[in-house]
Amino acid sequence: MRNRYSKILCLLLLFACCLPQEGNAFWPFKKKKKEDKKENLTPYQKLFKNKKVQTAHGLMTIHKVEGKIYVEFPIDMLGREMLFTSSIENTSDGGEGAPGQLGGTDVRFRFEMIDSTLVARMPLLSKPVNTSGDSYIARALDNSHNPGIFKSFKVLACTPDSSALVVDMKGLFMEGSAFTKPFPSTSANGYYGFVSRDHSLQSDKSAILGVSATENNIAVREELSYKVDHTLMGAYSMYKDVPLTAVVNKMLCILPEEPMAPRLADSRLGMTTQLKSDFAGATQEVKSIRYAKRWRIEPSDSAAHRRGELVQPKKQLVFYIDSLMPAKWNPYIKAGAESWNKAFEKIGFKDVICVKEFPKNDTLFNANSLDCMTVRYSASWMNSAQTTIHSDSRTGEILNASILINANMISVQYADRVGATVAIDPRVRTTVFPEDIQGELIEAAIAQAVGTGLGLTMNWGGFLCLSGRFVAFGRLYTEIRTGFFRYGRSSDQ
Repeated sequence: MRNRYSKILCLLLLFACCLPQEGNAFWPFKKKKKEDKKENLTPYQKLFKNKKVQTAHGLMTIHKVEGKIYVEFPIDMLGREMLFTSSIENTSDGGEGAPGQLGGTDVRFRFEMIDSTLVARMPLLSKPVNTSGDSYIARALDNSHNPGIFKSFKVLACTPDSSALVVDMKGLFMEGSAFTKPFPSTSANGYYGFVSRDHSLQSDKSAILGVSATENNIAVREELSYKVDHTLMGAYSMYKDVPLTAVVNKMLCILPEEPMAPRLADSRLGMTTQLKSDFAGATQEVKSIRYAKRWRIEPSDSAAHRRGELVQPKKQLVFYIDSLMPAKWNPYIKAGAESWNKAFEKIGFKDVICVKEFPKNDTLFNANSLDCMTVRYSASWMNSAQTTIHSDSRTGEILNASILINANMISVQYADRVGATVAIDPRVRTTVFPEDIQGELIEAAIAQAVGTGLGLTMNWGGFLCLSGRFVAFGRLYTEIRTGFFRYGRSSDQ
């Protein structure tokens, strides 16, 4: 029996020795190696793997990824001039900025690469212009006005086709400095400039709500919380740490690749302007000049326009009426705005201005975008129509002009109309104005506001003195600073 077991053992050993060997393998029944199932992900894929992503495509592709804002910045847009601005969607305090208002400060950016970092440079608005044609003066101006770096972004990946760089721009869209705050200086809480407000962003109480994009911009919708300090005339503290929360749309927009030719402003014309310093030559005095702010109105048919025929513009100026506007005002708003078409006909254009109501079933319509001009309604004590102009600071080209109608405006118009016409118009000798007079007042106010949006200015002294409640203030202040109303604020905006 022992010999039988010995023979069987020898046969098994001989069989094992005859098997093909792999590496150090000896046992024939060794388990097979597990296949390596680990995916070879690219840096781009790793950014989105197993994460909740909201994506929008337009000027750039923008993603909201777990509290981050990934932007696919096209390489061919490096060096292009862009505009950063914002609009208010809703707020806890309409006195800081009305819902629908395009407020805050416009910031111009130029994006460049430094090693593996994308930087946002901010050109100075006050950079002088060189009309001498001297290349040495141009180089000297460039050397002394090199745009400062406002923000920098580490490049996280390239897109699969290598056409864009992926960066996290949360630091730009959630930035809380005075350059990017969404609140206008001419809001109700500012009391016509007498009260300054300091807004301090509370990042831990703010959140990103979503992203969107059009062919001209990318936008981030966010809820921002602030603490606000109010100071009267720069010396007396009124309130401290007032809580404020607002839903804001912050937009990064592309400026025209071919800037419009600027036009020098004539002081004899009431035009909104921007101040520049002009280097006309090495041996000449540096002079102050002003560019007129104006729209780029171009004929759709240049040949017909040269023949003196009326032609439509390539792009109409369309104003959309807020759905919250009192419906009975809409016909008068339309009439007041479109009354400017008569003036455009004098220079060969027809139907330049068009007024429409908010579309009801258009999911792509966004009244809070810089692409859209609106006439919004504000439940505010302020008693005038406000026009906000966004322009290309390089040339003065107007890009957007939106109008805010304050609810209390009509009461001041009543007082003005009574004071001016009560002696000759018996219709105003009543506590309730007829609807046709109300319509006339609304139409006149809108025509004036649209005129401001077209680049026209006005005499601020006369404006403040229109209302009886401002007569004494206007006269007193005119004695102190006669030039303020006529040449100060209106011409510097």
